[in-house]
Amino acid sequence: MFGLFLVLPYSFIPEKSGEILFKENCASCHAPTKSLTAPPFQRIRNDYGLDWTVKFLTCYDSMLKAKDTKALYIYYLYNKTMQNTFTNLTQRQVTKILDYVDAFPYDSAQYQHRIHPNEMKQKFIKDYEDKERQEWEQLEKSLKQFQVDSTYSDSTIIYGSSGYGNSRYRTPPKKFKSKITKKQGRPYGRKTAANNNPSSLQSTHNQPSAVQNPRRPSASL
Repeated sequence: MFGLFLVLPYSFIPEKSGEILFKENCASCHAPTKSLTAPPFQRIRNDYGLDWTVKFLTCYDSMLKAKDTKALYIYYLYNKTMQNTFTNLTQRQVTKILDYVDAFPYDSAQYQHRIHPNEMKQKFIKDYEDKERQEWEQLEKSLKQFQVDSTYSDSTIIYGSSGYGNSRYRTPPKKFKSKITKKQGRPYGRKTAANNNPSSLQSTHNQPSAVQNPRRPSASL
């Protein structure tokens, strides 16, 4: 008898209404009759069945992994808006939520996508995935090209107006080095008789110039 009095108070705890369950679990993303961050779901059990709807709400991730046509179609149709997985909800609670939203005025124009045949939904899914794959391939190609261009730009030396701006060298080639050697003080390149005989260079520099003063005319004229 004593144990009965302990159980009775808990057995008469009232269940939450569909409105409270909706506000606690759905209202942050859904409205009963219009889209917020996620679309409304009035009469979804009429179009897809109660069992599918309960599974969609409680096992959403597994349905996407299993490539369920209806789940993938909704996922792609609304730009990959993720549906929360409500593992805490029972089928009875889900039914109460659906009863609550179905009581609002119904606009069938918002749910025309549900009546499309599965073949059309599968084509939509395939086209969406093909387009997404092509975009990823193009992005990867652009990234690889960017890496190659970055490598080349790091190893390129611009030689000013010398005409070798397109040459790609990490260090300048030998032919672009200074024309005067530090050790001998002579032009860098082919040896000449003047280079080998410093006295000839000196005698050349000591010879008087043919024109003493370019501003005054020569006396011979």
